[in-house]
Amino acid sequence: GDTIQTVVYNYETGQFDTVMAYKEFSIRSLAVDHDHNLWAAAYYYDGSDYTGAVKMYDGDHWTAFTPADGLIDSLVNCIAVDMLGNIWFGSNNGVSKYDHSSWTNYTMEDGLISNHVSSITADSSGAIWFGTSAGASRFDGYSWTNFTKNDGLISDGIFSLFTDTSGNV
Repeated sequence: GDTIQTVVYNYETGQFDTVMAYKEFSIRSLAVDHDHNLWAAAYYYDGSDYTGAVKMYDGDHWTAFTPADGLIDSLVNCIAVDMLGNIWFGSNNGVSKYDHSSWTNYTMEDGLISNHVSSITADSSGAIWFGTSAGASRFDGYSWTNFTKNDGLISDGIFSLFTDTSGNV
């Protein structure tokens, strides 16, 4: 199959630099943290099943993160960085937060409306929003608030969230 590459534009050289190249990989999400590290969530099909990887590129080398490190699932759908620099990962099994030293996982048992998380964004108050297959969840660091069609959403399936320049979700 074709080799899929992830490239970044290097302003110093005016060129695109390849930072990741794999056969049969599909990039699901990219994010840049406050330290300018590139985070990538990728899937690949090994011929019988999908497997995934979360990797962080620091400009020199890649570091992989797996469930053995604390990540809730190796198949990650989305990545976001909050105002404090925490990295959030959404999967079909819930959410992981990485604070650069430890992992915290959240699921429906904690208050998330669904474990199938497809989108994450932070609002201007610092709260984290999660788009899921059953609605949206807002987490302020202490408590969860869930929203569905009954609260005014057009659909319970939320596949993309965005925060505008005013901090509105």
